[in-house]
Amino acid sequence: MNADTSLKHHEDDIQAIAATGFARLRWSRFFLLQVTEGARARRWIKARVAGGLIRSVASLGWDAKSPGAAAGHAADDAGLGARPAHMPAGPEVYRENRHDALALAFTFNGIRKLGFEEAANMPFPATFKRGMGDRARAGLFGDTPAAWSWLDHADTRDQGTQAEIHLLAMYFSTRDVIPAFLEEDALEECGLRLAGVIKGCPSYIEDNGAAYEPFGFRDGIAQPVIRGLRESTSIKAARKSAGALFEDRVVAPGEFLLGHLNEYGERASCPDVRGRPRDLPAFGFNGSYLVARQITQHVAAFGEWEAREKSAYRSAQTGAGYRTEHEDHPSSPAEKLIGRRRDGQSLVCPRKGKADPAADLDAFRYRVEDAVGFMCPRGAHVRRANPRDLLGWDVESGVAAAKLHRLIRRGRVIAQSRCREDGAAACGDPLFRGFGADKPPCGTGLMFIALNADLERQYEFVQQNWIVNRKFGDLADERDPIVGGSGDGAPRVFSVPDNPVGRKLSLTADFTRVEGGGYFFLPSLAALRMLGEEPAWQPQDTQPAP
Repeated sequence: MNADTSLKHHEDDIQAIAATGFARLRWSRFFLLQVTEGARARRWIKARVAGGLIRSVASLGWDAKSPGAAAGHAADDAGLGARPAHMPAGPEVYRENRHDALALAFTFNGIRKLGFEEAANMPFPATFKRGMGDRARAGLFGDTPAAWSWLDHADTRDQGTQAEIHLLAMYFSTRDVIPAFLEEDALEECGLRLAGVIKGCPSYIEDNGAAYEPFGFRDGIAQPVIRGLRESTSIKAARKSAGALFEDRVVAPGEFLLGHLNEYGERASCPDVRGRPRDLPAFGFNGSYLVARQITQHVAAFGEWEAREKSAYRSAQTGAGYRTEHEDHPSSPAEKLIGRRRDGQSLVCPRKGKADPAADLDAFRYRVEDAVGFMCPRGAHVRRANPRDLLGWDVESGVAAAKLHRLIRRGRVIAQSRCREDGAAACGDPLFRGFGADKPPCGTGLMFIALNADLERQYEFVQQNWIVNRKFGDLADERDPIVGGSGDGAPRVFSVPDNPVGRKLSLTADFTRVEGGGYFFLPSLAALRMLGEEPAWQPQDTQPAP
């Protein structure tokens, strides 16, 4: 690999989901698949790669230049570059790249089911091989995998009858359709069993790509930017808006893509498989580890809690707002828990007027703006998930420390199974979100998707040390108020600092519940082509590939 940290020579090999969440492809489905016959499943993978639907970073945005592009769907949300010269220019490829996209990720057992074995000198990390449902470690992260419906490495002796998933197929589209190759009968013929489908709800994504989650908050804001990867138009706008603070979110590529330099100045370890052709890089090169969690959100319970807290606070105070003496504008109790206003503005330094979707909402520092937590409480969800500059001995060391634990999030809101009944035209309309509306909301939870290069140092560190850590931010005995519930529904508290004394909000129920989850490997396009062929059992190279 070239020592240059730029990724421009690798963009045609990196799956596009590393650069974009496909927000303008508002319909989504996540297919949980099991490999039943390796040879036929390999042929299915080979056909998917050959079909061009598994998009690379290099392919993003060139559909804006394609002939006959449909109005309103001409450009991908990433807005990257022109069509690469090596990409075919046939009408079928233009159609696919304009309307839909596919991403594939595999569990460790899924890779083995396809007939591939890890190389002895370049193995996969133990965390990935043992899986998210590892009974010996799950308690460290507040998980109860025995109650899940699916996971990545099922141990039927200890964890019941959950479906063990081998392959996660993520399909995004401008329409509510299922392509023929993902129909259950077609999958069965190709050596794949459909264990479940998680459907995304388009109601929570606006036409401009702004996304919301079922509790009513703007989502997907504080995303890291991969250094050296071409920037989308929205990222360029954020860079201009944030100025020098933009560098706080720019992270070395090796924190997300294997084989590249990470924040330690080292190359992220690349696993390999036995029999890899000598003319190809290591199997893991340009790949990433993908974390998937199916999370149910108790929207009604969250709304009832907020209404009670508002009523209790107003009856005890002369003012009508829910503010501390340090705030110019009142924030709701729910906004205190999340750590942002519903439109995405920061509690630390809110903008005047309505938040502009194109404006940067991520340019601030906690230590500088709100060290004590008067505006954004220390235990708020977003403050735990990304402490920014807080955890070092000064601002610079805090920012550097946070970059070692960043995650790229690509989640989608989960739709009700019957959301298209009783108003098919409404599903897909933002008005059908149901935030405080008379009719129930369409979204029931979140399919959490995150990319990282080191599962232990990134995802698991965040989960154990920030989310479920009861002493995070010098708190006495508090977990994350949104996703840090113990699962037993026991009452908890949430501290809101203020002068002369703060107050503690009582959390009478868990607002979320995990239904399934797993660790997956997101291969490069070259590795996907390898998975589509019969394994070649040859002596392993003695020299590690770049």
